[in-house]
Amino acid sequence: MSEDKLSKYYTNELETLFDSKRNQNLFQKIVSKEYFENFTFYKLKSLYFGVETLHNNLKRLFEKASVNEFITNSLDIDELYKIYKSKGLDKVYPNLNFKRLKELYENPIESLKSPAYRNHMIFDKVVVKKYVIGIIQMIFNNMDMVVCFCGREGTGKTTASTQDAYLVYWLLNEIGLIDYDYNLKNVMYHNLKNIIGAFNKYIKNPFRIFILDEGNELNRKNWSNPVVDLFFQKMRRERSSLRIIFINLPQLGELMPSITLSRVNFVFQLSMKTDLKTKLALKGNCYYYIIPRFKNIYSYLNKRLISQYEIINQFGTLLEDKKKYLQPLPKSLAVHRFTRNGVWSFNENKYEANKKRANEEFSTSTITLTKSEVYFLGTYLNLKKLGIKPGTRAYFALSQLRNKKLGVALKTDDTIKAIGEMEEKDDKEE
Repeated sequence: MSEDKLSKYYTNELETLFDSKRNQNLFQKIVSKEYFENFTFYKLKSLYFGVETLHNNLKRLFEKASVNEFITNSLDIDELYKIYKSKGLDKVYPNLNFKRLKELYENPIESLKSPAYRNHMIFDKVVVKKYVIGIIQMIFNNMDMVVCFCGREGTGKTTASTQDAYLVYWLLNEIGLIDYDYNLKNVMYHNLKNIIGAFNKYIKNPFRIFILDEGNELNRKNWSNPVVDLFFQKMRRERSSLRIIFINLPQLGELMPSITLSRVNFVFQLSMKTDLKTKLALKGNCYYYIIPRFKNIYSYLNKRLISQYEIINQFGTLLEDKKKYLQPLPKSLAVHRFTRNGVWSFNENKYEANKKRANEEFSTSTITLTKSEVYFLGTYLNLKKLGIKPGTRAYFALSQLRNKKLGVALKTDDTIKAIGEMEEKDDKEE
């Protein structure tokens, strides 16, 4: 923490607090010997609530000062520039704008107009500054950035990920590191097959942004799936590709613990609460966690330094336990708490249309069948006889399998030949 003198605002607030009649009475009681004679439960209760109120007011001021300390501390841009030249990064990133980088670090933005709507996306200054630090480490330490958004269905994970994706895109663009367009096609992916394809396509393009909107494929039951394994391998081995990956998950425990503890940088735990008047769900409540790359991280929420060891140890214990991994992350390890507004950076209708198309493709794209299985399913797959009702999830998935996958497979020469051979074999056996 800095030893710089606090602004007049804080001394004024403290003077007002200590000069209040209530606190003056409290101080007089504490230093008075007579007050503690014939000390009753009522006096203890009164003293307790008086001290608690004073503590809460001091805590509020301390929290504000702590956040302000982080927001206003400076960046040694001259030292960064020396490293930039000595490492030859000026040849790799010749357009890096150091002046703008310093401005964005020392004066974090609070809002950006959505590229899809007239409304503005509101950002928390602490979070913005942490993203700027993350980008600096990507440039100078050759590190990627992996961010997870966790929460139950409807808590606003996708909205939050599009907000932060656009924030990072805007920051990268402002400092001269990228020149690609921000749109659904370039950023949003709804299944592992598509995002892995994008990883391969842009492997030589640093600072590409990827949102994995539905990370459900990564759940524990699928860890042995070759596609899931390939995704994890790419996260382990290709960090020098300098990707920014946003993953939306119901719970962080769906990810492989070793991946979480070694590759994930930020976690946002989203939740909802009920409006007592309207009974509607209020979205946007967000706890912010950092899995630090270095020894310690300061928590503005818990007012303490949290060690890397403590975070990794507690996260590891929680994520490895099959009975506990679905629990929310402990608030005692959160760095910050803030509220998000629900403004998208993409057109929501276009997003829904893209998602629908991707889900239809996903329903059959990762299923591999042998020729005999194709023959069997094509001949015997009668959904009505199986008792699977139209409108159910199972009916939709199996209809897609039968109509799309088998429709193509049954028309190929190899498949027709295989079916013919199987039918001849059946006739001989009879």
